[in-house]
Amino acid sequence: MLSGIESQIRRLGLANPLVLFPKERALNKEMTSQLQKITRLIKHSLNDYQQQHPEPMSDSELSAHYEYAHSAIESIKTIHSTYPSLIQDIKRKNPHTTLSLKALYQAYKKEDLSAFDALSVDLRDAEGSSKLLQDMPFGEKTTVLQKKQQEIYKQHFTFLAGFQEDERFKQRLKNGDRTSLSIKRSIGRLIAQREFFEFLTDYLIEGE
Repeated sequence: MLSGIESQIRRLGLANPLVLFPKERALNKEMTSQLQKITRLIKHSLNDYQQQHPEPMSDSELSAHYEYAHSAIESIKTIHSTYPSLIQDIKRKNPHTTLSLKALYQAYKKEDLSAFDALSVDLRDAEGSSKLLQDMPFGEKTTVLQKKQQEIYKQHFTFLAGFQEDERFKQRLKNGDRTSLSIKRSIGRLIAQREFFEFLTDYLIEGE
């Protein structure tokens, strides 16, 4: 309807009344001003409507979005999966440490900062901990490869955050689509992990 009104204004030449009434300049100026306001309001309303009611994607577009979501999720999972193995390497190099990623995460979830502080100090002071900090995609990066990986990591999360807000995706969730529900759960877990690893990185950097 909004598109139709706008096209009718343009078709009748009312966007520039001088075309219809070349001698009525004072009237034409007022008409032009008012019609420009109406056109701006229509465009604003149309943009709002289109954002809230996006056009249905074609099967190929929808398939591409879901494929990218799966790809982004798997990429983030791969990055996150390196941290437990790096901590295991640290424990092998420091056999007397009681450090564990599970204990760190439990302290973080319980907001037990005294326990988290003690564990993070052990981690920071342990041999080989610098590699863990370098591999985490947060903070300042020094090499081109690190910066590229950090940017890809951010891009994946930006896409997934936007994907969750897509009305078409929300509708599929309401309809109980299994693939959509699985993606939603995966995104939730990855966001929780990212927040923990980001907090741990900040804690380690600030404590240096």
